[in-house]
Amino acid sequence: MTARYYSDVYNSEHRSQTRANIVM
Repeated sequence: MTARYYSDVYNSEHRSQTRANIVM
């Protein structure tokens, strides 16, 4: 799995905490 895939999934499930989670 690539970071892009995770980004899309997180954006869909955590569009609000996307930046906070991605920073992880």
